[in-house]
Amino acid sequence: MDGITWNSEEVKKLRRLRLDPIRNPPDKLRSLVEHFLTPRASVFAVTEGDGPVRVSKTLARKVRDLTLEGALGWVVEDRLLKEGDDPSGEPWATLLWRYPKEFAAAVAAYQSELEFEVQAKEIVDGGRVNFTRQATRYGTDHKPFVETIFNRDSGLRDLRRSRRAALDSDDVATARSISIQIGELLDGWVSA
Repeated sequence: MDGITWNSEEVKKLRRLRLDPIRNPPDKLRSLVEHFLTPRASVFAVTEGDGPVRVSKTLARKVRDLTLEGALGWVVEDRLLKEGDDPSGEPWATLLWRYPKEFAAAVAAYQSELEFEVQAKEIVDGGRVNFTRQATRYGTDHKPFVETIFNRDSGLRDLRRSRRAALDSDDVATARSISIQIGELLDGWVSA
């Protein structure tokens, strides 16, 4: 991507995601993706507010959802560095340094959610009577932060799949053990 046009490989990726490469030039799409990678990004800001670009609600929602899923990370990772950018060239690292409290809060909420899911399974199986109270529930404000970490660490993604498989097969002890491993790895990302 040269900032003006998409190359043939990028056009194929965009078409697979059902995004029009002609109506969505690189600069416009990059601005949208960067917007939705920030905390508390909203569709309103890019449709009716003071966002980086003006787009339709349909496009804004689609780009938001694809960004949260990690499907558009390549749009911002291949851009040219500007003066003052993170020298590593990775926008997520810039976000991590710019919003350390938000990343830490998101990781803590995600860790609580992992334990909550294990406790729910224990209650269903009859091995537990009630939940341990959570300070913060994992939600949409936390998801972009945690998903950016998962998108960059295949080991974490594998652990998440293994944990889900353990929960689905009613192996609560293994699921809790994997949850602890995931929590430790996420703590390593946030404290790095």
